[in-house]
Amino acid sequence: MLDTSICLSLLSRKPPALRERLNAEADGLVLSSIALMELLCAAAEAPDPIGSRRAVEDFASRFAIVDFDRRASQLAADLGAEMGRAGVSKLGYDLLVAAHARSQGLTLVTIDPDRFAEIRGLAIEKWN
Repeated sequence: MLDTSICLSLLSRKPPALRERLNAEADGLVLSSIALMELLCAAAEAPDPIGSRRAVEDFASRFAIVDFDRRASQLAADLGAEMGRAGVSKLGYDLLVAAHARSQGLTLVTIDPDRFAEIRGLAIEKWN
């Protein structure tokens, strides 16, 4: 499952090697409906919202979109509570995307694995 930050990097085409890896591995990747929402929000706030939304929709069309379901909701709530008790920032949408990947038994693909270091039990793969 792709996280939002890697999607934003891919949409901006930086670095080029990231796009090459995506093309090689796209068939095995999915996108969370939460990450899609974040991408659409970024597009809506862009200088060219229509063009940006089109780019997001084209990008997202390459992947199955996995809906955030009850199991993901329950896990996100449990992880958020656990993190709160430990005095760790709850990460907002990142927590939701991470819980979504974990609830589906998927590896989260990211350019910033440190961002998810506090998510217990999450499988992470870093792409450069």
